[in-house]
Amino acid sequence: MSVSTDPATLLVEARGVVEEADRAGLRLRLLGGVAIKLRCPSSAAAPFARVSSDADYAASGPAAPLEAFFSARGFVPDREFNLYNGHERLLFTSPSGVKTDVFVGAFKMCHQIPFDNRLALDPLSLPLAELILTKLQVVEANEKDLSDAACILADHEVGTGDGDTLNAGRVAELCAADWGLWRTTCLGLEKLLAWTTGAALGDAARARVAAGAAALADRLAAEPKPLAWRLRAAVGDRVRWYEIPEEAER
Repeated sequence: MSVSTDPATLLVEARGVVEEADRAGLRLRLLGGVAIKLRCPSSAAAPFARVSSDADYAASGPAAPLEAFFSARGFVPDREFNLYNGHERLLFTSPSGVKTDVFVGAFKMCHQIPFDNRLALDPLSLPLAELILTKLQVVEANEKDLSDAACILADHEVGTGDGDTLNAGRVAELCAADWGLWRTTCLGLEKLLAWTTGAALGDAARARVAAGAAALADRLAAEPKPLAWRLRAAVGDRVRWYEIPEEAER
């Protein structure tokens, strides 16, 4: 199964990788731009439309069956990177040259977002709660990150369940377990709202994004915080609360 750089083919074939993995007894789910395109109809038009040139997956471990699965389909592994990092991340290049990231057990960049026990909730992608957190956890969020997060809120209600609803309780639970993630997520929601004021959004879409962001912020504030969270909150921004991710070499 190769992945093409043609946007339409990339979507079809990334979906195919997920479906083939299920048949092979593995659990892969999409994240990143491909997941946004598959879950959010608004991603097809401005201002949310963008070109996805790679495919990112969330996976349950261990690494060896995942490497065997991708290698059997012609993906070339980055052997040195995978040797040292395969317990949490694997890198491949598809037969057509598409970069492929596989996050194992958790998404880890500026913050860690665990998902290992949540991959069965959607047949194609990370649940919307974790998917939006992969965007809001970026400390130096760019327009792509903010646009993707806004697109999720434009197309999905914020509520208490999963599926086509963004589970605010899950977002709040993860942020209550990690003050740093809470801090960056709150800052991300502020940046998202600022982005919408300059984006070419219709009034209805802008209102949906604002309402969703407000609902998330309210749920984050209402979630009970454990002692460890409150102690870290007392330190605040005086100590760096996030990791600086290094770009994996290819």
